[in-house]
Amino acid sequence: MTQRLVVAMLVFVGASTLTSFALALRKGALSLELAWIGLGIGALASVVAGWQAREATARRALSPWDWAGLTAFALFALRSFCWLLYWDKDVVRIGAPNNLGDICRHLLYARMFADGEPVWPDHPLHAWEMLRYYPGADFFQAMLLSVGADELRALAWCGLAGSVLAAFALRRWGGAFTLLAFLFAGGLAGFEIFATGVVKDYQMPLAWKPLATAIFVTQRGFLFALPAGLMLLISWRARWFGGAGEGGGDAPPLPRWVEWLLLVATAFFQLYAFLFLMGLLVGWGLIRGADRTFSRDVFLTLALALALAAPLIALMTNFGAGRFFRWRPGWMWEPGGNVPWFWVLNFGLSLPLAAWLWLRLGWRSLARSARREDSAAAAFVLPAGCAFGMCALFAFAPWEWDNTKLMIWAYLAAAPYVWSALIRDWPVALRVLVCFGIFASGAVSLLGGLRSAEKGVEIARRSELDFLRVEVADLPRSVRFACAPAYNHPLVLLGRRIAMGYDGHLYGYGLEYADLRREVETLMLGGRGWRKAAARLGVTHIYWGPREAKRYAKSNRPWEQDCGEIANGDWGRIFALERQP
Repeated sequence: MTQRLVVAMLVFVGASTLTSFALALRKGALSLELAWIGLGIGALASVVAGWQAREATARRALSPWDWAGLTAFALFALRSFCWLLYWDKDVVRIGAPNNLGDICRHLLYARMFADGEPVWPDHPLHAWEMLRYYPGADFFQAMLLSVGADELRALAWCGLAGSVLAAFALRRWGGAFTLLAFLFAGGLAGFEIFATGVVKDYQMPLAWKPLATAIFVTQRGFLFALPAGLMLLISWRARWFGGAGEGGGDAPPLPRWVEWLLLVATAFFQLYAFLFLMGLLVGWGLIRGADRTFSRDVFLTLALALALAAPLIALMTNFGAGRFFRWRPGWMWEPGGNVPWFWVLNFGLSLPLAAWLWLRLGWRSLARSARREDSAAAAFVLPAGCAFGMCALFAFAPWEWDNTKLMIWAYLAAAPYVWSALIRDWPVALRVLVCFGIFASGAVSLLGGLRSAEKGVEIARRSELDFLRVEVADLPRSVRFACAPAYNHPLVLLGRRIAMGYDGHLYGYGLEYADLRREVETLMLGGRGWRKAAARLGVTHIYWGPREAKRYAKSNRPWEQDCGEIANGDWGRIFALERQP
C-alpha cells in the first residue's frame, strides 16, 4: 500500500464525515441527500489529496520482522472484525466480551443519526442532558446506513479498512518494533503462562490492557484517529525535524490542507488524540521559541486547527470540565498496594526503557550536547514522557482507565526511539532478549483474548429486534421511552431515546444520574406521582418486557389500566401515556 492511497482514504473519511455533519447541523438532521453530498465531496477531496501527496523517494524493503508484524496484525484484524457482530441463527452475538457495552452504544448513535435524530441531539440515554460525545465514527456509520449499506457489513468493513490504514501508519512511523509494540502491548502478566500452561488474556484485568483489543476494537473512533494521528506525526517529523523513521524512507510532509483536515477530523473522531497532538504543537512552539520561523509555523498550524475545531469541541463537550479533570496520583493504583510493582506489572520493560531514554535525552537537551540524530527523538519522546506523567497524576475522565486514550499516544510516540536510540545498537543476543521481554507477555494476552471470543457473547435476539423495529418505526424521533437501564436493551440497539441508560455509560460521560434514577424508579414502580415523574422525564411511552419485570418486580403497573397499549408480542408491551385504554 502506498502513502498516497492511505492519505486519500483518510481524507475521504474525514472530509465526507465533516461535510455531512456540517450540512446536517444546518438542516437539522442527516438525510439521504446529505449523506451522498458528503460522500461525493469526500471522494473529490481524496482524489486531490492523493494526487498532491508524494511518496518516499527511497522506500525501505519489508524485513522479515515487518512481514511477521503485518501478518500478525492481519490475523488479529480478521479475527476481531469479521466476527465483530454476527448472527448465530436467532441470536445476535458479539465476538469480543470486553466490547459488550461499547458496541451497543455505537449501534445506538449510528442508528439514531441514520434515522433522522435532530443534530445536535438530546442525550438518548439521559432525559435531562444533551449528548456529550465525539461521534465521528458513528456518524460515518450512519452515513453508510443512510445510503443503504448493511449494518453488520459496514461495521466489519470499516474495522478492516481501519486496520489496514493503522498497520501501514504504525510501520511507517516506527517500523516493525512500533507495529509489534502496539499489537503486543503488555507488561509481565502474560508470563504466568509458564506456571499455568493456559493461554488466556492475563493483561485484561490490569490497568494497562491490551491496546489492540481494549482500545482499537472497542473504541471505534480509533479506526480513523490512530492512522490519521500517526500520519500527522510522520508528516510533522519530516517537515520540522528531518527524521525519516525506521519504516518510512524519506517521505515528504503532507500538504498543509491535508494536515489541517486530518487534525480537525481527529477531534470529531477521538478527542483525546486531538488533545495529544495539540499538546505536541504547543510544546514545540514553546521549547523552540528562539527559532521564530519554526515557532511561527507551528503556531500557525495550531491556531488554524484550533479555530476550526473549537466549534466542534464546544458542541461535543459544552466546554464542561467537571469530573473530567481531577487530581488522581497513581492513575489506577489502589492505595495500600505496591507502587513500583503496579507499574512494572502493567508495563514491563517498556516503561523503564522509555524512562531511561527520556532522562538521557532530557539531560543532553539541558546540557546542549544533543547529537543531530537526537533532535527528532527529543522532539517526540520528551513531550510524550510529560504527557504520560500527567496521566499518572491526573484523571482526564470520570473513569480513570480512560486516561489510556491519552497514554497510548505517549507510548506510540516514544516507541520508535526506544528502538532506534537504545535497543538497535545493543548486541544481537541482548536485543533478542529485551524484545522477548517486551512483546512475549502481550502476545500471550492478545492470543488469549482472541481465543476467549471463539463462541461470542449474546447481546440480543434477532426476532425480537425485527418485531420491535416494525412496531416503533412510525413513532416520531421525539418519543422517549421509560424502560430498564440495560446496555443492550432492544430500544438502545434500535437507536431510540430512553429516560435512563446503563449506569456505566452515564458515569463514563461524567453525568449525574442519582436524581434521574429516582424519577425512573418512581415511574416504573408505579408509585405515587408516577405521572408527574413521567412528565419531568419527558417520557411519552413505557416499554414493559422481561428486563423490566425482573428489575421492577414490585411494580403496580398502573399504566396497564390508565394508558393505551399500542404494541405487544413475546418481546413485551408498549404503552402510550397520553392514549386512553
